[in-house]
Amino acid sequence: MTHKIEEALDNVSVIFLALPTPTKTVGEGTGRSYDLSYTEKAVANIANYYNKNPDKMNDQVILVEKSTVPIGTAKMINKILVSISIPENRKKYVITSNPEFLA
Repeated sequence: MTHKIEEALDNVSVIFLALPTPTKTVGEGTGRSYDLSYTEKAVANIANYYNKNPDKMNDQVILVEKSTVPIGTAKMINKILVSISIPENRKKYVITSNPEFLA
């Protein structure tokens, strides 16, 4: 286990996004919807790291959403990656899901 992003992401093939998904406490959907801010921030950090270090990115990086997330989260993740990633990295990401209840 590491807390250093470079140790966690350098030349990896698969990244598991096992993040907290608490219920929203403010804004639209309060008390009813998942707060996906942890997922949004993690995906943005991954994309930004590979933007700055494209030589550390494999030809394909699989992002596995492992948390309990609503339908459409993969599309949200893809939207973040497309909007943040440098052009040569955009097609290297594969997004898949392995919900907790399937573990």
